[in-house]
Amino acid sequence: MTLAETGRRVLELVEASSEFDVILMDVQMPDVDGLGATQALRVRETHRGLPRCLDARMDGYLTKPVTLADLEREIRQVTGHAAAAT
Repeated sequence: MTLAETGRRVLELVEASSEFDVILMDVQMPDVDGLGATQALRVRETHRGLPRCLDARMDGYLTKPVTLADLEREIRQVTGHAAAAT
């Protein structure tokens, strides 16, 4: 697991590595918020030819407070895979 305190840091981490299968984004981050970071990621995906749900800009979302069951269900829905045990 990798944590980023700002949206800008998320962008830096994703640019430096292709190891991320899922990114959980808080929309209220400092510097670049989660919405802005997601839009920037989608632009990068478009330039690289990666297929994503560009119209929605995010593949899914949860509202706080988040439960583990909600998180696992959303990850399964978005990725089409079973959520890993924590």
